[in-house]
Amino acid sequence: MELDRGAAIVTGAAGGIGEVIAARLASGGMGVVLADIDGERLAVTHQRLRSDLPGAAFAAVRGDVGDPQHHAELLDAATRISGGLRLSVLNAGVSVPGLSWEIPLQTWELTTRANYWGVVHGLRAALRAMVPEDDGWVVAVSSGAGLVAAPGLAPYVATKHAVVGMMESTYHA
Repeated sequence: MELDRGAAIVTGAAGGIGEVIAARLASGGMGVVLADIDGERLAVTHQRLRSDLPGAAFAAVRGDVGDPQHHAELLDAATRISGGLRLSVLNAGVSVPGLSWEIPLQTWELTTRANYWGVVHGLRAALRAMVPEDDGWVVAVSSGAGLVAAPGLAPYVATKHAVVGMMESTYHA
């Protein structure tokens, strides 16, 4: 996997794992589209990365990964900054602990929207761009919770199990 050219999309890029991945990809030569729902943190991260890596190409796109239109915007940004998508890192995620019968339905829906639908929409958008070019990779960030159930994390565990299954099935297609 050559990560020295083309564009990468990194969701959940306003901090943590996403910011680190974005910085590493940009330092290796990829243009990076930073995506996050938190516009303020995204702007701060974008500015910091541009300052730390002045020769790198970045774009920042605020949006909800659970919205398929957001992924179309990310693809457009990838084309603008580096000619097209070569890597999509579907990293955005939500984890709210609690007992499954006490967690509000809105929290279940938020977790499913980000962790499951965000990956579905990101995977579909990326593959529609990559398959005709016969080039590119999609990485969906899960966790140990995608393989082993942990108490007090039912919505997170359910969505991460779904992501692991989705990616394994896509790999074998």
